[in-house]
Amino acid sequence: MAVDRRGNAMSLALRNPPGHGWIVVNEPRPRAAVRLICCPYAGGGAHVFRAWATRLPPWIEVLAVEPPGRGTRFNELPMPSLDVMVESLASAIAPALDRPYALFGHSLGALVAFQLTCALRRRQSRGPYRLLVSGRGAPGRPRRKPPIHHLPDPAFLAAIDAYNGWPEEVRRHRELVDLLLPILRADFAMVETYKWFPEAPVDCDISAYHGTSDAEVHAEDVQAWSDLTSARFAMTSFEGDHFFLRSHEGELLSRIATDLRLDVRTLARAAT
Repeated sequence: MAVDRRGNAMSLALRNPPGHGWIVVNEPRPRAAVRLICCPYAGGGAHVFRAWATRLPPWIEVLAVEPPGRGTRFNELPMPSLDVMVESLASAIAPALDRPYALFGHSLGALVAFQLTCALRRRQSRGPYRLLVSGRGAPGRPRRKPPIHHLPDPAFLAAIDAYNGWPEEVRRHRELVDLLLPILRADFAMVETYKWFPEAPVDCDISAYHGTSDAEVHAEDVQAWSDLTSARFAMTSFEGDHFFLRSHEGELLSRIATDLRLDVRTLARAAT
């Protein structure tokens, strides 16, 4: 892990040029049994998972994805498409796949995590032991709302408000909203222009998490993830809207730890 001499978290440059670190590790845990690589939702970055590093059990090490255009990479242009994002990320995280790991993603991040699993399989790289998808229907499910990334600013902002996507501390600062607008547009464009081409199911377990009041993602959309794995599937619902991962963070982290604990036990048995 990339850590300075005082033990502070640093971005991992991995295979990218200096300053292009894709992964942030806020609390390195070199003896952890499992790495959890977390992909953020539209407009989000590694900061979304900052608290997870300490709130999850010590046998889980959290690696948070930092996409271009935010955080330490604020001066970089956002990714032009989801395919480019996934291929770039697949190359960048290769050194982090030297121990058992799981992939988590919320909303856009769920799509990234799934496509990343497929990309790693095509590269014959080590795949995740479990894929955790949150706040997102399975690829191929019809959209329930029209695209918004092309809308004028007022209409686009209103659509984002409908998702309850702005933390209160962001809403209060219009200049911060203005800074985030290009990133949000690029991220929504990635999702809304994405085309799914069916391929063989992944061979890892899938855990899917769903907000019961999510107007965009219905339970049957989430259940459809079961068709995309040849292994086990489980779905857990939480009372909350699209951003239940904020309002019910403690419950979600408890569920994630339980799901990953199953993998740790399986790995331990396989080792003996």
